[in-house]
Amino acid sequence: MAPKQNVSVQVVIVVLVAVTAIAYVAFSRPELAPPGVGASHHHGEAEPELPWSPPVTERELEALRIGLMPLGVWAVFPPLAEDRGKGMRVAAMLPGSPAMQAGLQPGDLITRFNDRAVGHPFGLIAGLEVVKPEEEYEAVVVRSGEEHTLVITGLVPLPLEERAR
Repeated sequence: MAPKQNVSVQVVIVVLVAVTAIAYVAFSRPELAPPGVGASHHHGEAEPELPWSPPVTERELEALRIGLMPLGVWAVFPPLAEDRGKGMRVAAMLPGSPAMQAGLQPGDLITRFNDRAVGHPFGLIAGLEVVKPEEEYEAVVVRSGEEHTLVITGLVPLPLEERAR
């Protein structure tokens, strides 16, 4: 039977501190970290936008419904995996709404509004907050894999107190 060896507490602490320091240096410097591990960006770089996820609270649902009212879109589909960050898929519109009159259909994926990319519904809402009733706006939609440009008129902005917060 081999003799029992005692390791002092000080040695254990020194080893733990050394391992922690090495891990910190390696994972905080992307060039030293293993692929896919470590800092996600350097100082000065913009944070990447997270993909939109469907509203989950009543307040978020209400902000979405109210924010899309100038367009007349009543409901949107939760983003499919292939839609994430690419646009907003329309589920339902109000009869006679500017969107319906322009030819928007349920299932259309709105990818651009007035030369601005629409990554998610709240991106579109930001564009709808500055519309004017007498102006024409272009919306690029993807329908059955094909892009279509729709001209939308008659958009009335929400009063300031009604805009998404």
